[in-house]
Amino acid sequence: MHSTTRLEQLPVELLLIIFSYLEGYDLIKAFANLNSFFDRLLHSSQVQIHLCVNENMSEFPHIFIKNIRSLSDVSYHTHVSRFIDLHISQLKQLQSLTINVDDYDNTPIISILPKFVHLEYLNIQCEYSRHSSSTLSVIVSLPTLRVCIIKARRCGIKNILAIDPVPLNNSIVHLNVQTRLQTSCLHSILHRLSCLRSLQVTYLTRNTSSLLPQSIFENLRMITFTDTSIKVSDFDEILQKLPNLELISAGPIMVNENKFEKMLLDQRWMKSFDHIKRIDIEIKWSFFMEGKKEDMRTRLPQSHPGLRGPWHQYIDGCDNEHAFSFFIDFNRNMKKRNKWGLERDLF
Repeated sequence: MHSTTRLEQLPVELLLIIFSYLEGYDLIKAFANLNSFFDRLLHSSQVQIHLCVNENMSEFPHIFIKNIRSLSDVSYHTHVSRFIDLHISQLKQLQSLTINVDDYDNTPIISILPKFVHLEYLNIQCEYSRHSSSTLSVIVSLPTLRVCIIKARRCGIKNILAIDPVPLNNSIVHLNVQTRLQTSCLHSILHRLSCLRSLQVTYLTRNTSSLLPQSIFENLRMITFTDTSIKVSDFDEILQKLPNLELISAGPIMVNENKFEKMLLDQRWMKSFDHIKRIDIEIKWSFFMEGKKEDMRTRLPQSHPGLRGPWHQYIDGCDNEHAFSFFIDFNRNMKKRNKWGLERDLF
C-alpha cells in the first residue's frame, strides 16, 4: 500500500510514459482495480494501450478497448483479425496495426481498414493470395497512413500489387514490400506517393536501376534493396535520380575473384557516395581462398574507407572453402530511430 501511495505522487505525465512501455495485458493486470486513482487514470483518454493479442483475448476487459492505440500479434496466427471482428466499433483511436491474414482475398480486414481514421502504421502479412486486384490500392489510400509494410510469403504478387487508377494517399513516408515482384508492378503505385522518403524492396526481378523513374522521388532519402546483379553503373544511375538520398543499403552482391579485386579498387564506388550519410553494402565473395590468402594480402590495400576492420582481418578470418561476406558501411551518426523503429532523421 505504501508503494502504491508513492506511485500516486508521481506526475501523471510520467505515469503515462511508464504505461506506454507496458503491454496491454500487463498494464491492466498491474494497475486495474488497484485503487480509485489508477482506475480513473486507466479509463481516461490519455492512456494509450499497446495490446499484443493472444488466444486469451476474451480476458482483456472490454471497458479499456477504447484506449487501444496499437494492436499486434507476434505469432503467425489470426488473433488480431478475430479481435477486430469482435470490437471494431470500439477501436476508433487505433494508430498502429500488425496483422496476419490467411488470404488477402477472403478476409474482411481489407474492407475494414478505412474505418481506422487515425491509423499511421500498418504491417500486414499474408501466407498466400490467389487473385487480389485492389488490395494494395486500399492499403496505400488510407488517409493517415505513414508507414506501410507488406509481407507475402507465397502469393501472386503481380495480382496483389495491381491497383485501381485512382488518386492514392500522399502521406506515406515509408513503404516496405517484402516479397518478389515485377518492377512494373511497383511503378504503378510509387509515382503516386509524392511524400515517400524511405523505400525498402526485398526482392526485385529486374535490374535495380530500372526501379526508379527519373524525377519522381526527389524527396526519397532512404532506399534498401536486394539484387545480386548490382553494378557500379546501377549506383551511379540511382544516385543521379535521387539528389537528396542519405542512406542506401544493398546486397548481398555475389562476386568472383577478379570482380572482387576490380570492384574494391574502383574509385568510382567511393566517389558516387560522397554526399551519402550512410552506405551499407553487403558483398559475398564466392571463390575458394585455399592458397590465395597471402596473394590477396599483397594485392589489396591495408584498409578501405568505411570497412569494418582491416582487409587482413577478413582474409585471415574467412573459411577456405565457403562463401564469405562482409560489409562496406559508412555510418555517420544516423542511428537515432523513431517510434516505428525507423531512422528518425529521415522523418
